[in-house]
Amino acid sequence: DITIDLVPASPSEAVADQDIVVDNLIGIIAEESLGGSLSAQNAADVVALHDEGGGRRLFVLDHPGVFPNTIASPGDVIRFDGSTYTVIFDASAEGIPSGVRVDAVTRGSDGELVLSLDSTAQLGGIVAADEDLIRFDGTSFTRIFDGSDFGVPGYLDIDGVSFDASGNL
Repeated sequence: DITIDLVPASPSEAVADQDIVVDNLIGIIAEESLGGSLSAQNAADVVALHDEGGGRRLFVLDHPGVFPNTIASPGDVIRFDGSTYTVIFDASAEGIPSGVRVDAVTRGSDGELVLSLDSTAQLGGIVAADEDLIRFDGTSFTRIFDGSDFGVPGYLDIDGVSFDASGNL
């Protein structure tokens, strides 16, 4: 959320708050490209990111983003395939209340979106807190992780999620 100088990047590198960097855990930190259109979104920060492999990324912005052929609102899930941006989850159209944002995104083993929100929201028949994970199957939401059941305090927020090869969170 701020510009920093990355160390141990070699040479050290200033990273703006809207940039993405990847640490390969063996000493190399490199900038990750989400295309030239994203770098033009100076006011927007990436608040969630998921690597689908093959150069495809899912991401969420905290401010509106204008891309070739699409406009994304804060909290929408955008897919970038290396050349094209597509909104694959329109937060407001799917019932995410105004002022509530998606702040974590991944795919479940079934390919469905798994999301976390930045604040508590009523989504159909469930109440999703910011320490919960919800699955979206294209039409409805299901809570798949209730943070309070696992001792996650209500004042904390899940803002990143992934599954390992065995399907474990």
